[in-house]
Amino acid sequence: MKKEQVVGSVGEARVLLRPLRMDIMHLLSEPRSCTEIAGSLGLTPQKVHYHVKVLEKAGFVEQVDERRARGLTEAIYQATARSISFAPALVAALGGEEKLRDNLSIGYMMGLADELARDSNRLAAMQDETPTLNLAAQIELADPARRAEFMEELQQLIQFLAEKYGASDGLPRDSADIFKLVLACYRNPDSTGEGGPSRN
Repeated sequence: MKKEQVVGSVGEARVLLRPLRMDIMHLLSEPRSCTEIAGSLGLTPQKVHYHVKVLEKAGFVEQVDERRARGLTEAIYQATARSISFAPALVAALGGEEKLRDNLSIGYMMGLADELARDSNRLAAMQDETPTLNLAAQIELADPARRAEFMEELQQLIQFLAEKYGASDGLPRDSADIFKLVLACYRNPDSTGEGGPSRN
Protein backbone atom coordinates (compact mmCIF):
# COMPACT_ATOMS: atom_id res chain seq x y z
CA MET A 1 0.00 0.00 0.00
CA LYS A 2 1.32 3.43 -0.99
CA LYS A 3 1.45 6.26 1.52
CA GLU A 4 -0.52 8.64 -0.71
CA GLN A 5 -2.40 8.61 -4.00
CA VAL A 6 -2.95 11.79 -5.99
CA VAL A 7 -6.23 12.33 -7.87
CA GLY A 8 -5.29 14.08 -11.10
CA SER A 9 -8.53 14.38 -13.07
CA VAL A 10 -12.17 15.34 -12.59
CA GLY A 11 -13.15 11.88 -13.85
CA GLU A 12 -11.14 10.18 -11.10
CA ALA A 13 -12.66 12.50 -8.50
CA ARG A 14 -16.18 11.69 -9.67
CA VAL A 15 -15.44 7.95 -9.50
CA LEU A 16 -14.18 8.24 -5.96
CA LEU A 17 -16.43 10.83 -4.35
CA ARG A 18 -19.69 8.95 -4.06
CA PRO A 19 -21.01 8.13 -0.59
CA LEU A 20 -21.07 4.35 -0.97
CA ARG A 21 -17.63 4.23 -2.57
CA MET A 22 -16.18 6.36 0.20
CA ASP A 23 -17.62 3.89 2.72
CA ILE A 24 -16.06 1.02 0.78
CA MET A 25 -12.71 2.81 0.63
CA HIS A 26 -12.81 3.32 4.40
CA LEU A 27 -13.36 -0.39 5.00
CA LEU A 28 -10.64 -1.30 2.52
CA SER A 29 -7.97 0.34 4.62
CA GLU A 30 -7.63 -3.33 5.63
CA PRO A 31 -7.91 -6.34 3.27
CA ARG A 32 -11.52 -7.47 2.93
CA SER A 33 -13.74 -9.43 0.56
CA CYS A 34 -16.88 -8.06 -1.06
CA THR A 35 -18.91 -10.34 1.21
CA GLU A 36 -17.33 -8.82 4.32
CA ILE A 37 -17.87 -5.29 3.05
CA ALA A 38 -21.48 -6.09 2.16
CA GLY A 39 -22.08 -7.40 5.68
CA SER A 40 -20.71 -4.22 7.22
CA LEU A 41 -22.78 -1.94 4.99
CA GLY A 42 -25.98 -3.99 4.87
CA LEU A 43 -25.78 -4.49 1.09
CA THR A 44 -25.66 -7.43 -1.29
CA PRO A 45 -22.20 -8.73 -2.28
CA GLN A 46 -23.16 -8.20 -5.92
CA LYS A 47 -23.74 -4.47 -5.42
CA VAL A 48 -20.48 -4.09 -3.50
CA HIS A 49 -18.62 -6.08 -6.16
CA TYR A 50 -19.79 -3.66 -8.87
CA HIS A 51 -18.50 -0.61 -7.00
CA VAL A 52 -15.25 -2.32 -5.99
CA LYS A 53 -14.54 -3.16 -9.63
CA VAL A 54 -15.19 0.49 -10.62
CA LEU A 55 -12.74 1.62 -7.95
CA GLU A 56 -10.25 -1.02 -9.04
CA LYS A 57 -10.43 0.09 -12.68
CA ALA A 58 -9.77 3.68 -11.56
CA GLY A 59 -6.76 2.54 -9.54
CA PHE A 60 -8.11 3.21 -6.05
CA VAL A 61 -8.26 -0.42 -4.89
CA GLU A 62 -6.50 -3.61 -5.89
CA GLN A 63 -6.87 -7.33 -5.38
CA VAL A 64 -4.27 -8.45 -2.85
CA ASP A 65 -5.25 -12.06 -2.22
CA GLU A 66 -7.91 -14.71 -2.70
CA ARG A 67 -9.34 -17.54 -0.62
CA ARG A 68 -11.77 -20.41 -0.85
CA ALA A 69 -15.14 -19.79 0.78
CA ARG A 70 -18.10 -22.18 0.54
CA GLY A 71 -16.54 -23.91 -2.44
CA LEU A 72 -15.93 -20.65 -4.32
CA THR A 73 -12.84 -18.53 -4.82
CA GLU A 74 -13.28 -15.15 -3.15
CA ALA A 75 -11.11 -12.14 -4.01
CA ILE A 76 -9.63 -9.99 -1.26
CA TYR A 77 -9.24 -6.28 -1.97
CA GLN A 78 -7.45 -3.37 -0.32
CA ALA A 79 -7.08 0.36 -0.97
CA THR A 80 -3.95 1.19 -2.95
CA ALA A 81 -2.96 4.07 -0.66
CA ARG A 82 -3.35 5.15 2.95
CA SER A 83 -4.46 8.67 2.00
CA ILE A 84 -5.76 10.50 -1.07
CA SER A 85 -5.05 14.08 -2.17
CA PHE A 86 -5.92 16.21 -5.19
CA ALA A 87 -3.29 17.31 -7.70
CA PRO A 88 -2.50 21.07 -7.69
CA ALA A 89 -3.26 21.23 -11.44
CA LEU A 90 -6.74 19.77 -10.85
CA VAL A 91 -7.36 22.21 -8.02
CA ALA A 92 -6.25 25.13 -10.22
CA ALA A 93 -8.29 23.99 -13.22
CA LEU A 94 -11.44 23.93 -11.11
CA GLY A 95 -10.92 27.41 -9.70
CA GLY A 96 -8.94 26.83 -6.53
CA GLU A 97 -9.31 24.79 -3.36
CA GLU A 98 -12.52 26.45 -2.19
CA LYS A 99 -14.24 25.98 -5.56
CA LEU A 100 -13.04 22.36 -5.78
CA ARG A 101 -14.29 21.66 -2.27
CA ASP A 102 -17.68 23.21 -3.04
CA ASN A 103 -18.08 21.32 -6.33
CA LEU A 104 -17.12 17.99 -4.82
CA SER A 105 -19.31 18.55 -1.77
CA ILE A 106 -22.33 19.27 -3.96
CA GLY A 107 -21.59 16.17 -6.04
CA TYR A 108 -21.28 14.09 -2.89
CA MET A 109 -24.58 15.44 -1.55
CA MET A 110 -26.31 14.62 -4.84
CA GLY A 111 -24.98 11.09 -4.59
CA LEU A 112 -26.36 10.82 -1.05
CA ALA A 113 -29.76 12.08 -2.21
CA ASP A 114 -29.83 9.55 -5.04
CA GLU A 115 -28.88 6.71 -2.70
CA LEU A 116 -31.51 7.77 -0.15
CA ALA A 117 -34.20 7.82 -2.86
CA ARG A 118 -33.27 4.31 -4.03
CA ASP A 119 -33.26 2.94 -0.48
CA SER A 120 -36.62 4.60 0.29
CA ASN A 121 -38.19 3.00 -2.78
CA ARG A 122 -36.81 -0.42 -1.80
CA LEU A 123 -38.13 -0.10 1.76
CA ALA A 124 -41.57 0.94 0.46
CA ALA A 125 -41.66 -2.06 -1.88
CA MET A 126 -40.69 -4.36 1.00
CA GLN A 127 -43.37 -2.75 3.22
CA ASP A 128 -40.73 -2.52 5.94
CA GLU A 129 -42.34 -1.41 9.22
CA THR A 130 -39.04 -0.65 10.98
CA PRO A 131 -39.31 2.86 12.48
CA THR A 132 -37.23 5.58 10.86
CA LEU A 133 -36.06 8.83 12.37
CA ASN A 134 -36.38 11.92 10.20
CA LEU A 135 -35.02 15.26 11.33
CA ALA A 136 -34.92 18.64 9.64
CA ALA A 137 -33.69 21.94 11.02
CA GLN A 138 -32.63 25.35 9.78
CA ILE A 139 -29.78 26.97 11.67
CA GLU A 140 -28.96 30.64 11.25
CA LEU A 141 -25.37 31.47 12.13
CA ALA A 142 -25.27 34.91 13.74
CA ASP A 143 -21.56 35.04 12.94
CA PRO A 144 -20.78 33.52 9.49
CA ALA A 145 -17.13 33.29 10.51
CA ARG A 146 -18.08 30.44 12.85
CA ARG A 147 -19.20 28.19 9.98
CA ALA A 148 -16.04 26.05 10.13
CA GLU A 149 -16.40 25.69 13.91
CA PHE A 150 -20.05 24.62 13.51
CA MET A 151 -19.19 22.04 10.83
CA GLU A 152 -16.35 20.59 12.90
CA GLU A 153 -18.53 20.21 15.99
CA LEU A 154 -21.29 18.58 13.94
CA GLN A 155 -18.81 16.04 12.54
CA GLN A 156 -17.54 15.29 16.04
CA LEU A 157 -21.06 14.60 17.30
CA ILE A 158 -21.77 12.14 14.48
CA GLN A 159 -18.41 10.44 15.02
CA PHE A 160 -19.18 10.12 18.74
CA LEU A 161 -22.51 8.37 18.06
CA ALA A 162 -20.94 6.05 15.47
CA GLU A 163 -18.20 5.00 17.87
CA LYS A 164 -20.57 4.65 20.85
CA TYR A 165 -23.15 2.42 19.16
CA GLY A 166 -21.27 0.84 16.26
CA ALA A 167 -19.03 -2.22 16.12
CA SER A 168 -15.51 -1.18 17.05
CA ASP A 169 -13.82 -3.26 14.33
CA GLY A 170 -16.32 -2.61 11.51
CA LEU A 171 -16.80 -6.35 10.88
CA PRO A 172 -20.26 -7.82 10.18
CA ARG A 173 -22.28 -9.43 12.96
CA ASP A 174 -24.85 -12.16 12.27
CA SER A 175 -27.26 -10.59 14.78
CA ALA A 176 -26.53 -6.96 13.92
CA ASP A 177 -29.41 -4.56 13.30
CA ILE A 178 -27.82 -2.30 10.69
CA PHE A 179 -29.04 1.27 10.25
CA LYS A 180 -27.89 3.89 7.76
CA LEU A 181 -27.43 7.50 8.83
CA VAL A 182 -27.51 10.16 6.11
CA LEU A 183 -26.70 13.71 7.11
CA ALA A 184 -26.52 16.68 4.76
CA CYS A 185 -25.74 20.20 5.94
CA TYR A 186 -25.81 22.89 3.25
CA ARG A 187 -26.51 26.57 2.74
CA ASN A 188 -30.22 27.16 2.08
CA PRO A 189 -30.43 28.15 -1.61
CA ASP A 190 -33.46 30.34 -0.85
CA SER A 191 -31.18 32.58 1.24
CA THR A 192 -28.48 33.12 -1.38
CA GLY A 193 -30.25 33.78 -4.66
CA GLU A 194 -32.66 36.40 -5.91
CA GLY A 195 -34.96 37.57 -3.18
CA GLY A 196 -32.67 36.48 -0.33
CA PRO A 197 -29.71 38.00 1.50
CA SER A 198 -26.28 37.47 -0.02
CA ARG A 199 -23.77 35.62 2.16
CA ASN A 200 -20.53 35.74 0.19
